[in-house]
Amino acid sequence: MSKIGLVCLVAMLVAHAVVGCSAHSNVPEDAADVGDVTLMGEGGDVTLDRIPEVMGEAPASDAADSTLPLDTQPADTVSPPVDSALDTARPDTAIDTSMPPSDVGADRCPTFAPGELLRGSLSSVYAIGSDLRRHLFPNDRTFDSWFADFGMVRTVSDSDLVCALLGHDVTVRPGTWLIKITSDPRTYAVTRCNTRRQLINEPIAIALYGVAWAMRVIDIPDVIWADYTDGTVIETAQHPDGTLIQYAGSSQVYVMDGSRRRPVTPAAMTANGFRSEFVITTAIPYTDGTMVTAREPLLADPVCP
Repeated sequence: MSKIGLVCLVAMLVAHAVVGCSAHSNVPEDAADVGDVTLMGEGGDVTLDRIPEVMGEAPASDAADSTLPLDTQPADTVSPPVDSALDTARPDTAIDTSMPPSDVGADRCPTFAPGELLRGSLSSVYAIGSDLRRHLFPNDRTFDSWFADFGMVRTVSDSDLVCALLGHDVTVRPGTWLIKITSDPRTYAVTRCNTRRQLINEPIAIALYGVAWAMRVIDIPDVIWADYTDGTVIETAQHPDGTLIQYAGSSQVYVMDGSRRRPVTPAAMTANGFRSEFVITTAIPYTDGTMVTAREPLLADPVCP
């Protein structure tokens, strides 16, 4: 039997019609019975399961066809919708390292107090502000302007440390170093709350800090220069806020507060972390303000209240 004949025969079996095909086949009439499972043709009898072989195709596998119609597929074989896949590009799935991990609950987080100095397993040191956030000391010079050593730094676990959200960097303590950046010769005094005030010229610098004023200047890395905000330019010989001064022949130390000098007791010198190496001897007269007798957060805390 020719291949064309077999094709037509299959069509006849499906459509129950023989008109039109008989002219192109050599199928005997006695083999057209639909009820027969054996077809007669060239080369002998051909059973229905051998039709693909005669047509030149590979024989069908004896195994059952495991392909199921779409509506009968088991539920666990259906692919998940695209929306259910994790979209790592979504901004709301990004990890915010300034936030405590999701498994850190308020019931297990320690309570930190403003003014505390903390560190975890790394060398970074943080100050807790009145906002209860942790504020990084960005370099050694910044830390040294506030503290003579690391004796007040407390080590905590990393999991406890991240309970405090990350705040802005700590800046140089007012009344200590003068600051600048390497690419710009302009020099600034640091005052309260991260403010820098430019010294207008060298005569003003000498009047306020003496002929060795340049020994007080440190370079600030460009990357943390933006931690400071610009204040008014210092154009007159008046010491900025936070400066420690004294007069020749006297041991009394004062801290500048606006245009007034506030006397500081020996106990308050220790309580506020004032250090004698930053005291400037001057002849500029000022009006006395209230005496500093104890620790004051505005003077002592590295983070502006």
